[in-house]
Amino acid sequence: MNTKTCFALLLISLMFISCEKDSEKDNYDWKDYSLNDPVNLQSICMIDAVTGYIGGIPELGVAHLETKYDIGPYSWNPDSIFLKPENDEFHHRVDYESPMPDYASVYKTMDGGKTWEGIETPFVSGVKQLQFLDENYGFAVTQEEGVYKTSNGGQSWQNILGAMIYVYRGHYEINPFEALCFIDHNRGFAYDNSNRACNIVLSTTDGGDTWECINLVCPEITTGIYPETFDRFIEGITFPNSSDTGYLQTSEKIYRTIDKGKNWEVLYNHGKYIGPVFYLNTQYLYMPDKLLMTNDGGENWKNFNYNYSYNNPFVAVSENEFYTKNNHSMVYTIDNIHNETKLTLERDVLLMDLVFPTEDLGIAVGRDGTVLRYEK
Repeated sequence: MNTKTCFALLLISLMFISCEKDSEKDNYDWKDYSLNDPVNLQSICMIDAVTGYIGGIPELGVAHLETKYDIGPYSWNPDSIFLKPENDEFHHRVDYESPMPDYASVYKTMDGGKTWEGIETPFVSGVKQLQFLDENYGFAVTQEEGVYKTSNGGQSWQNILGAMIYVYRGHYEINPFEALCFIDHNRGFAYDNSNRACNIVLSTTDGGDTWECINLVCPEITTGIYPETFDRFIEGITFPNSSDTGYLQTSEKIYRTIDKGKNWEVLYNHGKYIGPVFYLNTQYLYMPDKLLMTNDGGENWKNFNYNYSYNNPFVAVSENEFYTKNNHSMVYTIDNIHNETKLTLERDVLLMDLVFPTEDLGIAVGRDGTVLRYEK
């Protein structure tokens, strides 16, 4: 057999393998476009059907956090409750026992989630949440290094909120900011939704240059010192469609603002844990854990018969179309539980976030660099 013949056979074999893989992928509704990097993806933000970002926490093996406190005796006053690293009273450093990997914690796609390119960042800890208002302007909440902002699509980053700490009953809570919500380039919120002892919400009106505490609830410690606008155990803040109307959810209540967060009122009080609330827009809110929904912004609630598995991503793509992961499939529902379809997953792992930039395109992210993509 001559060289040309061998080469031709090799090409045919490779083409056959490629076609076989494509055929296998076609057997699944949600197709696998996962990263090659071992990153536990936490958050996805799609600007449109083409451009988007994902962020996660790299698997670094054994890691430890070395922290040194040198702040003197406790004194329960406003100046000692908040301590910033830059005032030399608090020293905070992250040391990893294993070498830093050569993969990223933030990635960008320019083809609707089929391929992803890593973005270099100045922070070494992972990303818990990403939010981009457009292709260039975005924010990242890190594990241990506060909140960062970019105005050029991730080419450079600015730290706008440090790893602040607060004191609660003699213990220091490090970097309490687990999530954020920006309405526009200037106005936004950073908050703690980890259900720790103290719940903190900060507000900015200048893109993070300055911050104001609008809520800090630490029983027996901060009473009368900081505003206690909301109940404890904040679950999330959402401004659907970046409108003036927004919602803040605690474990038992939903608060609403109609002036971008300047004033808040209790919209719904269940009295017990209500589970996560999801939003299509400012009128349609869904409470699948309690089988309730509203189509008038929360003024009235009605039964919502839906097959929901707690702690899984849920998305409403229209007033009566929903997606959520349940067991080993993605469930697509029209109207109610009696009209649902189970969609197959090419890769079945714990999913952390799910978005639909259009009604016909969905992208989900999760553990081990998982990216799943669905097109109707």
